[in-house]
Amino acid sequence: MLNMQEAVKKAKFYAKELYADEDIKDLSLEEIHFDDQHDNWKVTLGYNTKRHKIESNARYRTNLAMDYFANLNAEKGERLEMIREYKIFEINAHDGKLITMMIRPL
Repeated sequence: MLNMQEAVKKAKFYAKELYADEDIKDLSLEEIHFDDQHDNWKVTLGYNTKRHKIESNARYRTNLAMDYFANLNAEKGERLEMIREYKIFEINAHDGKLITMMIRPL
């Protein structure tokens, strides 16, 4: 069975694999919880990433396809900025497999 440190390593591994094409920075542990009813680790990781912020309604969009349009949309009130995001990785404590990854609501 995975211990706490192993669960965190697995969660970071999955985060790096899933976001290999994105520019995530400062990946770090934020929270960890063991669900003894399901034998799963719930590991919350935080990281910094660049997003487009739309000033009109303060919603964020991913930058995967948006970098090309950043300069074109500057006059529309959009700007690229670094924001902190949080994801919960649920890891099976027996085999280390990723069960779910969810957005951590603030």
